[in-house]
Amino acid sequence: RLQYEARVERDARDYDAWFEYARLEEGAASAELAEARASASSPESFNLARASAESPAVARVREVYERAVAALPPTSTSASASSAGSEKRLWCRYVYLWIYYAVFEELVAGDSQRAVSVYRAALGVLMGLLEVFRDRASEREKERTSKN
Repeated sequence: RLQYEARVERDARDYDAWFEYARLEEGAASAELAEARASASSPESFNLARASAESPAVARVREVYERAVAALPPTSTSASASSAGSEKRLWCRYVYLWIYYAVFEELVAGDSQRAVSVYRAALGVLMGLLEVFRDRASEREKERTSKN
């Protein structure tokens, strides 16, 4: 945990570190929920959503994902192909963080409402990003036509 904290503190956009950190915390949460399920008086009496809401391990997973998705990738309009490829890779990893977060909420934590909220938040971020890129593409097109 301390190693992952150090990595993401050094570079908040190290999405591989965020994935590894989230997996570590998810493992702890899964173990805690399995223990709670095993200690339930009967399988029918176990409520995954309630157990998740009360679980400190689930709260840690959520905190890791929230911090990870708060670290937006850059949106520069660099002409360099290598930097554009690097930026694209970062955005792909970032989108996967949102997806993994929603999947965790639905399948591990058993909170489908929260999973829907995560998906909606992801769409909100991505729609805003599309507007930024659309505006920048329009500006580049205007610059190009004014030069000719």
